[in-house]
Amino acid sequence: ADQCFRTCDVLVANCAADVALARKFWPNATVRCVPLAYDDAIFYPEDETAQRAVRASLGIRPDEKIVLYAGRVTLEKNVHTLLKVFSVVLTAVPDARLVIAGSEDSIPFVEFGVMPLDIRRCLRRLMTHLGLDERHVIFAGHRTRDDLRALYSTAHVLVNLTLHHDENFGLAQVEAMACGVPIVGTTWGGLKDTVTQNVTGKQVPAVVTATGVKVDWWRAANSIVQLLTTDASNQQLRERCRAVARDRYSMARYGDALDEAVRDAAAAARRPSEPIRQSAFAEEFWATCIGEPQGLKLGTFGRRFYRQGPESLRLYRELITPFAGAAMDPVRPDAECAWCLAAPLVFEEDDTLSVNDPLYPFEVPVPKHVLDDVRTLVNQFTLQPVMAHGSLEAATSAAAEAFVWMQEMGLVIRTCRGTLDTAGAGRLVGAPSFEMRQIDSDTDIVWFSRSAT
Repeated sequence: ADQCFRTCDVLVANCAADVALARKFWPNATVRCVPLAYDDAIFYPEDETAQRAVRASLGIRPDEKIVLYAGRVTLEKNVHTLLKVFSVVLTAVPDARLVIAGSEDSIPFVEFGVMPLDIRRCLRRLMTHLGLDERHVIFAGHRTRDDLRALYSTAHVLVNLTLHHDENFGLAQVEAMACGVPIVGTTWGGLKDTVTQNVTGKQVPAVVTATGVKVDWWRAANSIVQLLTTDASNQQLRERCRAVARDRYSMARYGDALDEAVRDAAAAARRPSEPIRQSAFAEEFWATCIGEPQGLKLGTFGRRFYRQGPESLRLYRELITPFAGAAMDPVRPDAECAWCLAAPLVFEEDDTLSVNDPLYPFEVPVPKHVLDDVRTLVNQFTLQPVMAHGSLEAATSAAAEAFVWMQEMGLVIRTCRGTLDTAGAGRLVGAPSFEMRQIDSDTDIVWFSRSAT
């Protein structure tokens, strides 16, 4: 980009996170945020006849509550976490149904060099472990826009726990809002702009840690249950969603914003300008993370591939922080908070901890001086994956250093106390591993393993 663009040019991004990323790479670039728009001739609240028809086509009773996901079903879309969250939701709302509307695709997570062997098989294996079947979860496949409008309109909540690396807007969220559906979404990329806490839905923190990006799944479950069980406030929320979609994301507003960007670029072109320059971070990132393969192999994109290693991992964490809600904050006493296990943990024979997260699988070497205490804490969190700060503080008084280490590594994350019974979270801990492989752009495909330090 630094060889093509000048400071008089206007780079258009669709969300504040992308604006921050562009400026991280090219500090003197002119960047404008222009959110995308939805088509109000297609997405609007559907009538009851159409809602009843789409429910009947999916075998959903009129009295059952619909939790909807709309989008591609891939590893980075984090549908596996949504299934875990929904299994907790069912403990409080047994008449809920999860509808997953979108095509399934076993595409790799190129930046981390991993891919599921078969996303369909992996998700169904996870469902079996969680006690879910076709009575609870409906894979509706790709839907027409008319079907989506009816699905949006009859759904009680749309959920998107995405961690996709290019989720720079999230059009499904705005389409759903236009149909009057509140959103539960991660603080990630464009969703940070479209999902406003208690205005258009509920935000679910996504935080950058030493072992990848972690989602506050316990808060997600509590947020979904709250929206499913508070009809009066939910109706007010639906009205606000429609108003926000209409006022912020109309085609007219989008056209005006693009027109303004073009006019600004035309005016700037008449003034002196200079080439945009790369930042020191950009130079280090391209030199460290992006390489030229010997031949086009699985996991490459274009003519380049993403190198794996400790330095590329460090730079990736720095790169993705503007996209996430935050970096992991330090441990501090807080009577109102709780702590939850970020992902299932398994001790290996060599005393390393395997993080059973298919999107960010890690092998974490445990410092010897806290090894025994970490074992104790892992056992405690395995039995009770969500613990209030007060009870945890008492349980870990002799293992404070070990707990701080686990928090710094992103193995446990801060969450809300919530209203759900923590016993409903027990199945999440022993969830089976996805069948994953690592993409090696230089050689072949090997079984995945990554170490965090």
